[in-house]
Amino acid sequence: MKKIISIFLILMAMAIIVFYLVPTPKKSFEELYHGDASIAENLMSFRQFPLKTVEVNGVQWNYYDSGENKEVILFLHGMGGAYDIWFQQLQKMKKDFRVISVTYPAVNSLDELSDGIIDILNREKIEKVNIIGTSLGGYLTQFLLKNYPKRLNKIIIANSFPPNGLYRSQNAGKGKVLPFVPEWLLMKMFGKNIEDRVVPAANGNQLVKAYLIEQASGLMSKKQFVGRFHCVMQDFIPPDPEQIKNRILIIESDNDPLVPKVLRDSLKLTYPMAKVFTFHNTGHFTYLNQPDTYTDVITNFFSDQTMKEKKQIENLIENYYFKGRKDGNVDLLGQAFMPEALLATVQNGDLVTGTLAEYLKMVNEKGSVKCVTSLLNISVQGSIAIVETSFDYGPVVYNDYLSLVKENESWRISYKLYTKLD
Repeated sequence: MKKIISIFLILMAMAIIVFYLVPTPKKSFEELYHGDASIAENLMSFRQFPLKTVEVNGVQWNYYDSGENKEVILFLHGMGGAYDIWFQQLQKMKKDFRVISVTYPAVNSLDELSDGIIDILNREKIEKVNIIGTSLGGYLTQFLLKNYPKRLNKIIIANSFPPNGLYRSQNAGKGKVLPFVPEWLLMKMFGKNIEDRVVPAANGNQLVKAYLIEQASGLMSKKQFVGRFHCVMQDFIPPDPEQIKNRILIIESDNDPLVPKVLRDSLKLTYPMAKVFTFHNTGHFTYLNQPDTYTDVITNFFSDQTMKEKKQIENLIENYYFKGRKDGNVDLLGQAFMPEALLATVQNGDLVTGTLAEYLKMVNEKGSVKCVTSLLNISVQGSIAIVETSFDYGPVVYNDYLSLVKENESWRISYKLYTKLD
């Protein structure tokens, strides 16, 4: 009898082990997606772009980084996503911004996520960043605002929630159980929630369905899912909204199946000065199923008047100041300056000044030159701007510090202070 019981227990143990170790069924996006072929092609093409990798506190972070503009936008995804869930926004917005999108590794706290984000910003030498965070990403954005307010410029909190007791009370026991649930079963439950609640709210959108089910079919690990769950459950005191004043936008959907109305309303009460944009009947993943409108909303918010002014100044510097000097074209170069502009430098400890006419005469006599020009910095305050540029002639490099004034909707250089670098 004892032998039979022992065999039974061994068989039971083996069955449990087999049950627990069943691999998560793998399915690719191509297998899952049954929609517009061009969307699938865009995503597959986007995934070919090489990611950057850093190690933070012994954990590997992968992130997308593209675009040359000095204005940076950081994209933070939710629980069931990765860097490429924003592919439609990233492809379009990289023309006007530098865009960075991360994938959260398997960490268990907002503190660890914040450490990774700040380390990436430091490595990339980004002093201030604009952020759009959705769902968990929006919660993380608030945590970053709480702890690193000076590192954030403008923020968008999308389909998200403030610190609250509702989620914790609803999921009090799940955090203890999740570590013991087999990965395949956990992902099956995640996928069922997507099919039963998320996809119908998105009007059956095939991209929403295929992308998220692919995450549950081998792209997202159990450790990542559990870690993100703990981050959503983590409590903290909300940041002081006055730290960011009118530089915050809340995006919501009126039929969000994952963020109840009570939390959407609570978020708006937490940040009463925030602008609010409400999508109608688009679900939780509007950036996937309404990409064009969504991209326009966030682009308009981040592209404020200051950025438009910077673009005008950049055009003036590149197409008139730099080109005019390199081509020896005094007519073109002269259009970059106000008629009464002055130029100055320091020679042997003395300030030496000259007029625009004298400068243009010198350029006309020397003619075209070969040099590498760089626009180093633009700072705008109302109708006044300071621009730093560089002219590298090979044996010698000049840095120019230009004061610009806006008159009659046009920017012109009013004062040029230049110095030769040793």
